[in-house]
Formats: sequence, C-alpha cells, structure tokens
Amino acid sequence: MGSNRVVNLPGITVTVAEMIAAMGRSQGPTSPSACRGKADSRIDAIVKTWPVRFATARALALGFKADAVSMP
Repeated sequence: MGSNRVVNLPGITVTVAEMIAAMGRSQGPTSPSACRGKADSRIDAIVKTWPVRFATARALALGFKADAVSMP
C-alpha cells in the first residue's frame, strides 16, 4: 500500500430525518416520537467541521464495496 496507508472506506450518506424514519420502520411507529430536536451550539460547532463526502476511489480499487442501502 506504499507509505500512505490511509483509506477512506465507502459508506452511506443519510439525513437525520432518514435515520428517524428508519428507526420507525425497524422499532415501530411510536419510536420516532421519542426523538426531539434540541439545538446545541457546542455540538453544532463540532459537526460543522466534519467532511460531507469522502474520496473513496482507493478503497474501491482495493475491493471494498459501499453498503447497499434501500431508502424510501
């Protein structure tokens, strides 16, 4: 792999709304009602530093595969 052994693995990209909907499908229709939106500026500042997308060409070339996701 050479001197650069960093590999960004392929994954999935979902929104919070999609995660809550998936929770409702897997845990029952009442579970999304347990979620409450609450702004937290400290957490928001951290999350805004995270990358939105990763370049995964190297991982794909090594044979890694992205998860197959079926979102409505």
